This record gives sequence, structure tokens and C-alpha cells, in this order.
Amino acid sequence: MEVPEWYDGYFVDDEMWVSFQSSGGWLEIGQTAGYSEAGETNCCTLHPFIAHAVYTGSKGEIHGYEEYTWIAVDAEPTNLYKVEDAADNGNWCEYIWNSVVDCHSKSGYWSTYSDELEAGIEAASNIKPYNGGSQEVDAVAREGSHRAWTGSETSAVGELVDENGNPLPAGVMCETPNYSSNYPGNATWWIC
Repeated sequence: MEVPEWYDGYFVDDEMWVSFQSSGGWLEIGQTAGYSEAGETNCCTLHPFIAHAVYTGSKGEIHGYEEYTWIAVDAEPTNLYKVEDAADNGNWCEYIWNSVVDCHSKSGYWSTYSDELEAGIEAASNIKPYNGGSQEVDAVAREGSHRAWTGSETSAVGELVDENGNPLPAGVMCETPNYSSNYPGNATWWIC
């Protein structure tokens, strides 16, 4: 991963998140590069991170947003990230390589089951960064069965706009099936 404008706070995240649409809020976990924080001295080192937020109010204002990046820890090229409520009690935990790194219970905001599971890339940069990888996403349904992620979308191919309403350039993301784990939606991707 390479983020040319990292010193101005630009970043690229490879992440997975669960959301609670019925009550508001989300949790995410993954790895990040760039994003000039205290102690970071280059553009390209991957670091694990977690973040979560709950929403309040009719306009979806964020309440209780927190993010933590392990600047002193380099992420491995291949990582296992997991978010789950193992006890089915609304206490959601984030894991890196099966080690719990954080747990949260947001009574009234986060239910026992999430409404949505997503994985992908989040990027903020004026100069095209480099990022590429592959992912395998698995969801456990309420009755306990494992389900392959059912689809992949590329939402940065002329479909999105920036904060001023200007269209993003077409062809930002390229994506193919992940042939080493060929379940629907498992993807290999890169910034074109």
C-alpha cells in the first residue's frame, strides 16, 4: 500500500464492518496506511485499527465515535480480522488473529444481530494511492450456518461524488473473483 499524501492526513483502509441499521451505528476493523498520526513516519506501513460509532437524533448524528490505530504494530500482509457477538448478548468484540482487541456493549443501539456485513476499501487522497489485495468474507446466520458473502460491488466507478457533488473519476477500482477462495463475492481488488 502506498499513500502519497500521508503527511497531510490522507489514508487508505482495508476494512470489514458490521452495521446496525435498525438502531444505528457500526463497528469496523482492518488495516490502514498513511494518516499522519503521532509516531508515523512513512506512507506505506500497514497498521491494524478498530473504530465504532452509534447514531442518535433524526439526522443520524454520530454519538460516541471512537477509533484506535496501533501505530507501533505493523500489520502482516495476511491478517484475520473478525467482529462477533459470541455470547448473543449485544456485547460485540473485535479480533485480530483470534485475539480479542476490544469489546463494546451499546444497549439500545446495538442488537444481538447485525443488519449488514461489508468489506472493502476506504480511501481519502487527492493523488491516486496504490492498494491491492484479496478478501474472504464469511457471515454466520442467526441459526448458526456459515454463509459466503453474496455479492461484490464497485461503488467508485463513476457512481459516487465528492463532498462538493463532483463525480469521482471512472475506473478507480478494479476487481475480479478471488480464485483461491472462489465463493460468491470473495474478491481480488486493486486501485486501477
